[in-house]
Amino acid sequence: HCAYGRSGGVAVTPALQHRSAIGAMTTDVSGKSDYEVDSCCQFCQARCTTKVQVRDGRVVNVYGNPGNEWTMGTMCPKGQSLVELTYSPHRIIYPLKREGNSWKRISYGAALDMVADRILTIKRDFPKDYAHRVVHFAPLWDSHESEIACKAALHLAGFPDTCSPGDTCIGSSSTALSLCLGSGVSSTTLDELKNAQMLLLWGANLSVIYPTYVRWIDEARNNGVEVVYFDPRRTPTSKYCNEQVMPRPGTDGALAMGLVRILIRENLCDREFIASHVNGFEELVSSVEQYTPEKVSEITWVPKDVIVNLARRIGRSKRTILWMGGSLSRYTNSLQTIRALIALQAITGNILGKGRGIMNVRGGKPGGEEIFDEMYSAPKLASKLNFRKVIYNMERERVNLLLLNSSYRRYPDTNKIKEAISKVDFVVYRGFFMDEEAEISHLIIPPVMIFESDGSQYGAQRQVVWRTRAIEPLGEAVPDWQFYTDLGKKICGGTFPDVNSAEDIFELFRKNAPTWAGLTLERLKNSPSGISWPCPSDNHPGTRGDMYTD
Repeated sequence: HCAYGRSGGVAVTPALQHRSAIGAMTTDVSGKSDYEVDSCCQFCQARCTTKVQVRDGRVVNVYGNPGNEWTMGTMCPKGQSLVELTYSPHRIIYPLKREGNSWKRISYGAALDMVADRILTIKRDFPKDYAHRVVHFAPLWDSHESEIACKAALHLAGFPDTCSPGDTCIGSSSTALSLCLGSGVSSTTLDELKNAQMLLLWGANLSVIYPTYVRWIDEARNNGVEVVYFDPRRTPTSKYCNEQVMPRPGTDGALAMGLVRILIRENLCDREFIASHVNGFEELVSSVEQYTPEKVSEITWVPKDVIVNLARRIGRSKRTILWMGGSLSRYTNSLQTIRALIALQAITGNILGKGRGIMNVRGGKPGGEEIFDEMYSAPKLASKLNFRKVIYNMERERVNLLLLNSSYRRYPDTNKIKEAISKVDFVVYRGFFMDEEAEISHLIIPPVMIFESDGSQYGAQRQVVWRTRAIEPLGEAVPDWQFYTDLGKKICGGTFPDVNSAEDIFELFRKNAPTWAGLTLERLKNSPSGISWPCPSDNHPGTRGDMYTD
């Protein structure tokens, strides 16, 4: 699932012999480092802040920032592996152009010009039909500034199609939360777990996904919180819970509907909250009527008495937090499943307040981008196509250039996606290794690893953190924000904003997003835990706990 962990079984090509900047990785971290910088891990949205130790211009060690309130200075092996990946002998650090069955090393400037010239040629050759001929596959791992620069460059040039991995991966949860609550991010934060009576870990296998957060589950249970874990498998998370419910895979929606039905029929709902804050309750009542305990048990394989007992305990709890895992977004009925789970929280009055709310494992992106997107888009920018329509266009040879910033293998039906991409005239890969993506690409422009660039990132606690560059980029690897800024200036001319660093981009965004106004660089650089969005003013502490204060 992660773009970095794909170096195994890779043959070293002649082009990779141009890597004199890379030596053998050292595991000797016992000596003193020359200096240490504050950084963060980019592998997941726990966004563990870290300390990076550098000696003789090389990263020799990385460890968790002990001042981080969310992680208490812990980090998992994924983040620690970044040292090894940075200095991997298989890593690409110079732009490579395909020539037949081999690769030729070229300069970054030449590679950039090649991409810009192709985009401008597409606009010239298809003056009335170019909008969907340039496509971008996200995400951009480097930083939030990279996302901003990429969208600004492509949107100002008239190309709307940026395909998020969420289209077929985690998008259902953020879409459902946006539809039902107005924002796709978690409505509460970790520090509220101790104030709950009940915690529902629905598909959230935290021991594996967010191991640095497990201590919060332990602390909550020790504080008397009843922890119920929903997962068809026994996992390391199971041992941290009071009870595990094991529904048949793909039947979580039926289980949620069955619980809602019992709550309604046994009058275990918060009628006052429903009257004030819930739309469509009568439609919900009729929708769940068919989901009797007997039918739900048949669908889910969960015993009837377990379903009824669980529903009654949920109804008695006055403060319940629901923590949804990313697995819920990967079923064909995922959107309706997550809407049913939101309804479960809504009718019990557990959307707002201390010890209540919904947490989403993937966290979601803090808001504020809408205003910025409006400012930096071409007039009458065409509507963005979803991933399926983009693939449809590729299959019909209507896409002339693909900016591939992530693995196409994250999408379902990988062979179909690969075949569609093979019909694109020119594929530019922002990749680290000679992997399957490289095999179908025409040009590789390598990005930096996390230690080689600064920038901000957002996390599962709605927190924004800042990362300081620890070392110079190896070879001619460049950050995503730099590549898309350089590209934007070439294809957009004077309409592209005058920015030349990650800090410039951050400040441009912050000043145009009112809910980010208090997230100043100075504050972020001095905050090992990050500051939680929304943060509308300099003296605002950041919004922890319930996001919906009114």
